[in-house]
Amino acid sequence: MPTALNDTQLMWVEIIFRVLTARRFDLKRGDLDYVLRNMLAKHTSSQDVYLVSVGVEGLVASDKEMLEAFETRQPIDLRKFFYGGKSKATKLGAPTLFEHSIPAAVLRGELLQIRSRLQKGELTEDASYGLVSKVLLNCGDVVIILKEENRRLARSTMPEGWVLGRDSPLARYDNADPPVLISERFKAYRNEKICR
Repeated sequence: MPTALNDTQLMWVEIIFRVLTARRFDLKRGDLDYVLRNMLAKHTSSQDVYLVSVGVEGLVASDKEMLEAFETRQPIDLRKFFYGGKSKATKLGAPTLFEHSIPAAVLRGELLQIRSRLQKGELTEDASYGLVSKVLLNCGDVVIILKEENRRLARSTMPEGWVLGRDSPLARYDNADPPVLISERFKAYRNEKICR
């Protein structure tokens, strides 16, 4: 679990907080629900390091160019290797995607509870900001996975009884059948481009 947010993520915390506390906030208007979920996804995607599934680990290990890029542990253009139909992974016959270990819908639910408590007067604005920051600090990881692995994951929910900040952000991966395993060999170091 991260202990700090980078500058881009801190920017998103401020923006998301201001949206949540806006006087005219209404998820039913102007596609705000879609916009909020996308802001949450951008926040998570702004992490400097992405995890890699074991399926993607095998793909990386099978390709000299990808292996060299990953072994340097330097920031790389992850889009080139993994994003879309023109990516190296797709050309190798193993399409991939960038998946969020905790779905944006789950984070959205946590943040709406904070907004509700603030609106009821149960929280001060400062306390609300602290709780929003805590939710976003515990937003989970971006995981580069094979599309085949993604089909095994539960959609937009975490396992029953799961608690943000207490339980593993990879619980959906552990509960998949068979489980989607995370590589211990590789991590993906993102360059300045956000992969979303």
